[in-house]
Amino acid sequence: MRNLLALVSLIFVFAISISCNQTQKKTDQSVSLESDTIQKRSSTQFSEVSKTLLSNNGKYSYFFSVSVDNFDENRKNVWEDIQEEAMSKPYDNYTVVFFFDTKDHTPVFVKTCDFDKKYDKHCIAAFWHYPNGSVEFKQYPME
Repeated sequence: MRNLLALVSLIFVFAISISCNQTQKKTDQSVSLESDTIQKRSSTQFSEVSKTLLSNNGKYSYFFSVSVDNFDENRKNVWEDIQEEAMSKPYDNYTVVFFFDTKDHTPVFVKTCDFDKKYDKHCIAAFWHYPNGSVEFKQYPME
């Protein structure tokens, strides 16, 4: 009986040790991911130039024009940074975010996200969050 109790105690201690190691690994991973996110976010600078909010039967649609102030398409993670910025925008019914290469080339949206064709060549990305929850992201959507 004493040997059985010692064996059960040993198994219990071993299980707790494994559990603690797994928890530590998860904590280390989340710290690492959090630092990557902070680093990514600080490497790309965004300026929200305009935000339009429309209400329809209690549902809201958002339209944003955003400039990427230090845009360089060859910089590591730039597209991920842009998509992350788009995902950070509020969402209720429908959200559209257009990204432009500089502040000077970013239109101001008044009622919708319609903009003059002269801005087409400066539009570097677009993001749509649809009412059904699906999302779409395109690089150079006007080409």
